[in-house]
Amino acid sequence: MLKKLAYGNIIIALAAACQAWLTMGTPLHLSPYQWFLVVLVMVATWLAYSLHRFLAARNNSDGSDEAQRINWWRAPPRVFFLAYILLSVACLAAFRYLPSHVYPMLIACTVMVVLYRSPARWFRGIRYWPFLKLPLIATVWVMVTVLLPYEAFSTNMTCTDVWYVFVERWLFVAAITLPFDMRDAGEDARQGLVTWAIRLGHKRSLMVSFALLLGHAALVVTHGVQTGFYHPYQSLTFIGTAVVAAIWVARGVQQTGELFYLVAIDGLLIIQAVWVAMVQWLFAG
Repeated sequence: MLKKLAYGNIIIALAAACQAWLTMGTPLHLSPYQWFLVVLVMVATWLAYSLHRFLAARNNSDGSDEAQRINWWRAPPRVFFLAYILLSVACLAAFRYLPSHVYPMLIACTVMVVLYRSPARWFRGIRYWPFLKLPLIATVWVMVTVLLPYEAFSTNMTCTDVWYVFVERWLFVAAITLPFDMRDAGEDARQGLVTWAIRLGHKRSLMVSFALLLGHAALVVTHGVQTGFYHPYQSLTFIGTAVVAAIWVARGVQQTGELFYLVAIDGLLIIQAVWVAMVQWLFAG
């Protein structure tokens, strides 16, 4: 069951929804419009990741974790295509309920997602542009889970707060994305990609991931102290999540199984939001 949720992009979609919920302040009782935004982010994330699983599909059946992850949509393909079409139409129809000033950002995100990978021989996707893969993933993630909820829903964040949060989340997402590139360094190199993990090597990539997590934690503390945006216990929760992330990132270097990355590392985005919500309920009122 867990493998199906991970390979079917459900966990990563739920992670995006939780991060959008975190941007809204982790309310325990969501309004209908908040539910709409959270579900929209979740569906859009599932569509994006499923598209790239489909484009990366390989005609192999060696039974490996990687083959199962990439080819999950083949069982059965008709169900996948029907679900994809229906959810795509629903997602496009839902855009009319968003304020018009977020449309340029949505268009930019959609273009980056569509161009990320391509089956065409003359254009293989912008992920092949040197060193762009990791920052592109982190930027699109934060645009969808921070800027979209902020722009589409009235939050308690000021403009200063939203840029603090943007950079905080970007650092965290980049830190936990780098282990995926470290895992895929061999395959990426064979495909002609130039990533930070390939250039830096495993040891220095690991140090960069730790530095990103440290920067994330330091910025959270600075943000909380300077503006009072975070309750002290919430700041500690973010720091605790960064510590757990550092431990799991270090462990991930020794892992080859797909489930560790798709559940443990991606799951950090869910854990972070849930922990903050629990602390807010217990201590911040």
